[in-house]
Amino acid sequence: MYIAYLEELLGTPGCDNLLFDNMAIILRSEEICALCRVCAILHYSISMPMRWLAAKTQALAEYNWSIRSMGRAIDLVFTAVRKIKDDGSLL
Repeated sequence: MYIAYLEELLGTPGCDNLLFDNMAIILRSEEICALCRVCAILHYSISMPMRWLAAKTQALAEYNWSIRSMGRAIDLVFTAVRKIKDDGSLL
């Protein structure tokens, strides 16, 4: 989406902007594409479930879940991320 927008701007007559050229090149790189994928994976696998747990703490009280239980969840996430850091193939 960003690349299409930049290409449209770059195709405009009289648009000689070095920053736009640089940004279009960077956004096409494999590293940026891989980073976007990793960030999406982390968002959907860690951020959203943790936000859900934090929002539903009162509703989960009948299952012996409280705000203190979030500490255990964070410890589990920390341990899992540390394992991923040590062995990148787990990602």
